[in-house]
Formats: sequence, C-alpha cells, structure tokens
Amino acid sequence: MFLLLQCKLTAQYKIPYANKNSFSVALIDIFNDAPSGFKQYKGGNIFNKLIGGKSFKFKMYLPNAIESKIIVTPRDSFPTAVFVFAKLTDSAQAEAAFIKHLQNVYNALGKKILLRVQNDALDTGIVRATKIGYILQNGFFYYNAVMQMQRVHAKQYLVRMLVKGTEPTFYYWIQKNNPHSSNIFVNNCKKSIENFENSNASNCFMALPGFTCELVTDSTYGKLACYYKIFPDILNAQYEFDNALGNLRSSLGKTYVYKFLPSKKNVLISASFVMLSNFEEVLTKQIVLFINKYAIEDYRVTIKFLPAVATPE
Repeated sequence: MFLLLQCKLTAQYKIPYANKNSFSVALIDIFNDAPSGFKQYKGGNIFNKLIGGKSFKFKMYLPNAIESKIIVTPRDSFPTAVFVFAKLTDSAQAEAAFIKHLQNVYNALGKKILLRVQNDALDTGIVRATKIGYILQNGFFYYNAVMQMQRVHAKQYLVRMLVKGTEPTFYYWIQKNNPHSSNIFVNNCKKSIENFENSNASNCFMALPGFTCELVTDSTYGKLACYYKIFPDILNAQYEFDNALGNLRSSLGKTYVYKFLPSKKNVLISASFVMLSNFEEVLTKQIVLFINKYAIEDYRVTIKFLPAVATPE
C-alpha cells in the first residue's frame, strides 16, 4: 500500500513537451533526466580549476547555450548542469539577456513554472538570480533550477542556468471545499492551529475527537503536543491516516501546502504541512502526520505540532 503511494509520487516528475521547438524539447529532456543525475548526458572529465570539485562534458546540445557542462562539488550530494547563454561586458545588456533567457525557459516549459527571486546566493558575484520550479494542477515541484546573472570580473557578466541533478520535492496545494470526515475535528483543529500560529507554542489546546493528546519532550523541539491513536493492524491505521489527512487539509486551507516525507526508522508514511509563504524557510512551523510501528504489533497514527526551530529533513 505504502509502496504504491511512494511509486506514484516518484513517477510524477515527468514534464510533458509544451511545444515542438528545439529549445523546448531539449530543455524538457534535461529536466526529465535530472532525477538520474544526468546519467544520460554526462560525458568525459574536463580539466578545470574548480577547487575540490570536478567538471564533465554535457553530451546534449541545448539551443541558445554557448557552453554546457556538469559540475560536482563537495558541498552538494548531487551533480549540477550548467548552461551559459551569454558573456557580456555591459551590465544593461546582461540584464536584458537575463530577462530574455528566463522568458525563453518560461515559454519552453509551457508557462507552468513557479518563479522566485533568490536573495540567498552564496556567491557574492551573483547580481540577479531567479529560482525555477515546475507546476502541476495539484501542486508544484520545489525549485530545482535557477537563472543567474553573474559578475565574473569588472568587465564580464555571465547569464547562465543551473539545473540540479536530483528529484525535487513535490508540494501539494490544498483545494477549496476539501472533503473531511469530522466537522468537530476540523473546528477544534482550526482553533488549535490559530493558537499555534499566534504563539508558536505546541500544546494540547483543543481536543481532537478520537485522539489522545500528551505533551512530550523532544531533543530538537522541546515540549510539543502529540495527538495519537493506536491500532492493532495496518489497514485501520491507514484508514485513519487518510481521514486525518483530509481533516487536516480542511482545517488548514489554501494558505498551507504539504509534502510526503521519506520513510525512516519505524515511520511508514508521513506528511508535513507548512504555510505556503514560509515553505522555503529553515525556521518554520510544521504540522506532521505519520504512521509508525508502535510496540510489537501495534501501529500509531500521530499528529505533531512542531514549533519554529531548525527542521530536520
């Protein structure tokens, strides 16, 4: 059951061709090969001055790109494809080229992209940077590409795009009028969420029907509220997980998004809800729903309210 869900989530990162022009087809092929680490397009090693890292040839031609390569650095656990579109000496021309090539990417992906200005670039030579994520009807993929305008030295600017060689996390939108199984649960949960948002305190503010709440001490988050139900078999636990997922969606509404987290230890499946306006922040509040193996034969469905501290992935 959980394996089928994980396979379904993994299979979603397949961008359809928006049109048949050569740039669009090539760009979408590159994006679709990113989860494999660009194995299909990785060529031989390139001699370079990349300190502590390596560069490789990119075996496919991307129209409009004057240089293409794959870099691997110790800082990242995945390769990154780099495509240089322009080398210019005038900053105004570089700005115009940045806008032009970002628009080309926008059109090539069928205008279904999420853009966000990046203000946390590690390289001080980055003048402008816009992150790029792909949108589906039911959600969006976390940004796995960025268009940059980089000042290399006083007389040269690069306009380039970087694509991460990894599968981006998928975030689900919460639709209007989401179905739920308990009006009392939704009403009480809304009050708990409001209290949580205003105070950053994780406590048993309101009862959630069928769930037991206790305050537990966590080494990362300190005191936090833990609502749980125990089941003797996995089928009933899965049924309650689905009910709780729908109830939480109805309680939170469209200002939140959620993602499924990788399984680990005894946790079989888990989902994390965060505010759409804060989903990128390291210090952000989360509401986490999960099923874990409890005792020898039992399973526990748990809802935790996690305050804004450093969130482990």
